[in-house]
Amino acid sequence: MKKKAWTMAEMAIAMIILMILCALSMALIKNTNINKARIFLYVGLKNLSAGHAAIMQMAGNDGSFYTDSASASDGDVNVVDDWYCVQLIDVFSTVEAVDCRKNASDSTVNFIAANGISHQGMASEWKNAYSSLFYKNIVLDINAQEGPNKVGVDRFPFRVYRGPAQNGIDMSGLIYPVNCDNDVIAGENNTTVSLSTPYCKDGFEANGSTKRYDLSNDGEIVSYNIYRATDELTPKKAHVVMGSLSTFAADCQAYAGMGFYSKKQCFDAGYKLSPKCAHADVCTSCEAEYNVCPNGGTESACMDLANGYMMSVPDEEDPSVINETSSPCVILPSKPTGGLGMLGGLLVGEMGL
Repeated sequence: MKKKAWTMAEMAIAMIILMILCALSMALIKNTNINKARIFLYVGLKNLSAGHAAIMQMAGNDGSFYTDSASASDGDVNVVDDWYCVQLIDVFSTVEAVDCRKNASDSTVNFIAANGISHQGMASEWKNAYSSLFYKNIVLDINAQEGPNKVGVDRFPFRVYRGPAQNGIDMSGLIYPVNCDNDVIAGENNTTVSLSTPYCKDGFEANGSTKRYDLSNDGEIVSYNIYRATDELTPKKAHVVMGSLSTFAADCQAYAGMGFYSKKQCFDAGYKLSPKCAHADVCTSCEAEYNVCPNGGTESACMDLANGYMMSVPDEEDPSVINETSSPCVILPSKPTGGLGMLGGLLVGEMGL
């Protein structure tokens, strides 16, 4: 009886098929991990933003994010818990114990949300970036400390800001991801300010290089849309100008070096103001050393674009008076949609987002 055996050709074909299946499986696992991070971080950021809105709307807060009573509470050595952390957990659904102690270590988990995201740094000290701009270093862990506890894998560092930035606009409650490789933001008078966070130490070398993980430039996991109100009938309704950008790209193209990143940073990266974001407050800074303005780069050319987005809006006190005004662009986290599958869609839907 003749024994059956594999020929070398058959074995080679089988090995090639096995290699292809392994590669597809690895790609699927990677995409699953990325999609999980996208979903959970989007939900986490939206919930924090909702918490910030609730803080400002609470009775006695006078519409402010950080009141005199909040400052007094944080400065009182007899008050054990951090004011911001305590206010925030009042609007969160949490599991397990809550720890908002002022003197807690950076590794202390302040609370775990019902969706399984752990929050650290919520009770950390407000640090001064420059002038009246302050920030808290925080980190979101999408699987509540289960591991591997690596930056860019399951842990993602962010900052919560309060006070006006270099453009004079109050940035209180704004949340930005951290660049662990080059932690620099724009300061006043065309300066730059170096910041630091304890939550970059568990990072890894990105793409085999010596550069550390940069969440602000990683639009794959955390992305932002640029919006602008352009409808004169519904001025409070914003339209998407650009979508699914990294934080850095969105900031540069929305604010032209007048946001959290400087003109030099935007210029060096090759980013210019989006023509649809031309605004009088931004156009006046055109023709500077690092020109990031569109349409030729001159102030007059930028103003021509800005004038095209003027809206006729009735005066609040006297509706018979029509004012010509325009709104600057704003950036907000973009909702993950592609490749999420049924589970992702249900998770986002259940969160009411």
